[in-house]
Amino acid sequence: MMWTVVGFDPGARTGLVDHVDGGSTLEAAREARRRSGFSDFLCVAVYRGRLEPSALVQDIDAFLLGGGARAAPNGEVAGEHTVVAYWRYSGDVLTSAAARTRAASGLAAMGLVQLRVAPPHELQVVAAFPGHIEPSLTAEALADDW
Repeated sequence: MMWTVVGFDPGARTGLVDHVDGGSTLEAAREARRRSGFSDFLCVAVYRGRLEPSALVQDIDAFLLGGGARAAPNGEVAGEHTVVAYWRYSGDVLTSAAARTRAASGLAAMGLVQLRVAPPHELQVVAAFPGHIEPSLTAEALADDW
C-alpha cells in the first residue's frame, strides 16, 4: 500500500509531502518524519495512495514575495481542491467541508480556506490537493511520543 504523508515544520514554515510504500499509517508517518530531517516535524495527515499536491504553504510566500498574479502553478486548472490544515492551539486537523473549495489553483484554495475559516495565527494551512480526499490518519490520532 502506498501512503501520502503530509507534514509540517513550524520552525522553517515548510510543508512536506512524502510518499511511503508499505506498512501501516503510523509506520508511514514515522518513515516520513525520519526522512524529513526536520527536528520539529509534525505529521498532519496520512492519505491512502500516491497523491501529488497542487500547492504547499511555502508556495504562498513565494507567490506573495514574487509580486502578484501569475498563472496557476504546475499547469493546474480550476476545480475542487482539498486543503490540509491544522488548528494551531489544539493540533486538530481540519477535515470538514470547509477544507474543500472550488478555486483556480491549489494556492488560491489555501488562501480561500485561510480567509473563510480562520486567520493564520489560529489555522495553519499546509498543502492543497486536487479533488476531494479523506485522510486515513490525522495528527490528533497520534500519541505524543509517536
